[in-house]
Amino acid sequence: MKPIAQIADDLASGAATSRALTEEALARIEDPNGEGPRAFIRVFRDSALAEADASDRLRGAGVVPSPLAGIPVSIKD
Repeated sequence: MKPIAQIADDLASGAATSRALTEEALARIEDPNGEGPRAFIRVFRDSALAEADASDRLRGAGVVPSPLAGIPVSIKD
């Protein structure tokens, strides 16, 4: 995994999209051979993809609410 600063730079330059980053994160979470199935109680796949698409649309329109906007995160309870 890349450092968050590099991911933010990739988003800013267009080398990455929030959709692609989110799909990659979801694939790791859902990998039956990885830690995701044991680490996550709930995954909001559809919401995550919808938010990623919304972030990509904003970025495409030149609106960047934060340098970290569009980077997927997980929350530990």
